[in-house]
Amino acid sequence: MDYVVLARRWRPQQFDDIVGQENVTTTLKNTIARKRIGHAYIFTGPRGIGKTTIARVFAKALNCDGGPTPAPCDKCISCTEIIGGNSLDVLEIDGASNRGIDEIRELRQNVKYAPTHGKYKIYIIDEVHQITTDAFNALLKTLEEPPPHVKFFFATTEPHKVPPTILSRCQRFDLRPISGVAISTRLKSICSKEDVEIDEEALVMIARYAEGSMRDAESILDQAIVYSEGKISGDVISSMLGLVSSDAIRELTDIVAKGDSEAAIRLLNRIVTEGKDLPHFISDLSRHFRDLLVLKIADESLLNLTHDDVRELGRQAGEFSREQLLYILEMLTELEAGLKRSLSKKILLEVTLLRMVESRHRVGIGEITGRLQALQDRLAGPAGTPPQEDPDGTGGGGEAVVTIDEVRKKWQEILDVVGKEKPLLKSYLMEGAPLAIEGENLVVCFEASFDFHREGLEDFNNRRYVEGVLARLLGADLRIGFRIKKPGGKPVKKKVKDDSRLSRDPIVQKAMSVFNAEIVDIKK
Repeated sequence: MDYVVLARRWRPQQFDDIVGQENVTTTLKNTIARKRIGHAYIFTGPRGIGKTTIARVFAKALNCDGGPTPAPCDKCISCTEIIGGNSLDVLEIDGASNRGIDEIRELRQNVKYAPTHGKYKIYIIDEVHQITTDAFNALLKTLEEPPPHVKFFFATTEPHKVPPTILSRCQRFDLRPISGVAISTRLKSICSKEDVEIDEEALVMIARYAEGSMRDAESILDQAIVYSEGKISGDVISSMLGLVSSDAIRELTDIVAKGDSEAAIRLLNRIVTEGKDLPHFISDLSRHFRDLLVLKIADESLLNLTHDDVRELGRQAGEFSREQLLYILEMLTELEAGLKRSLSKKILLEVTLLRMVESRHRVGIGEITGRLQALQDRLAGPAGTPPQEDPDGTGGGGEAVVTIDEVRKKWQEILDVVGKEKPLLKSYLMEGAPLAIEGENLVVCFEASFDFHREGLEDFNNRRYVEGVLARLLGADLRIGFRIKKPGGKPVKKKVKDDSRLSRDPIVQKAMSVFNAEIVDIKK
């Protein structure tokens, strides 16, 4: 006997066996039980989610010898003929190949004949949107007032292409994509009946790849059974479909959290070299960061994941802020759209990945607002209040959080961290030396010949990055400042042409007092 694929062999034969469409099956069972059976129904939704299967089970329920019944017997002549696809009373028509007015005229001629064995003559028209406008017009009268023994069941993936005049004469049921959990559960049941060993990761990967289609999932499982040599694992599915494993997704997430650009590029190169499916990789990566964001703003009940997966996600979610996760998801969304029209997919992916890595240095709007509010609170007070004296040179806050000796001991480690992430910045910074702690400011001194390096470090983004490294390694929130030392002399501050009006401004004086600052430049 010829082999029958899983999707056909395990096609549901009862309403209760149909997965993920309880809203439709419950209504149809109640329709039969209450004897309120309409003459025309249309089932809409994506491919492989059960439209034609529901139509067949409904037809079997109506024509069963013991029916109409919500639970057909599957043993009588009508049921067995419908299951075998050779019933003379249930006619399945392909709307794509029988779309013309001649085929509809023939159908109109045949509807007047009584059913052969069952109670109803049922027409199941698949992909009904393919029928031409003229053919639809020819069907209108028959569809509105068919003979009592005739029922029409339509199925379509594109209901918007069906004329409103046809839709208005049908009861419409919108089927939804099947959840990943429901697909995994169904596949696990099939594997148990087929005596096939499969692990949970493989089931999750198949369900995710099927994107809500049970038929696609069963076809992938059919292929995996042949492809594998024994147990079907996540690695088997990954290799067969060209998917990136969940371990690689988590590894890349950790790399982004650490800000390691080199490791990110190396991992991406490995993924591309192995011939993985890049669109699905981006989709899986987006889904992973979406799950991280969900854990930041809600709880695990919104995620269809195992306890171990949720625990690992929770660890990774702690490495990111909400603003950073939103920014990364925006980049991935743009990447998915751009990937379709890009000629250099790998380059586009590399650029996006590097931007994701750099996002760890991005200051969120919430943080900026908080800092501005803190500054406003500190500056609040009567206008013209003179700066308070600071005899101990600690910025009015008593002892500094760290000492200059501690900074000097950690200086080489600071340079190494900066060099690993930003080599050019390290080359600037290594020409200077920590001079003193003044309040909350670390002063780094440069020789006059290295003024170019100081100017490079004065850039706002570079300064913010170095301050972030200092916070990580020293555990103190230090601001950083730079001074130039003349050959053989003492460190000097950059001279600026004085502006008496500016120096006497009470707001400027207050700000200089709060930040232990000085005027280094005046720009109009």
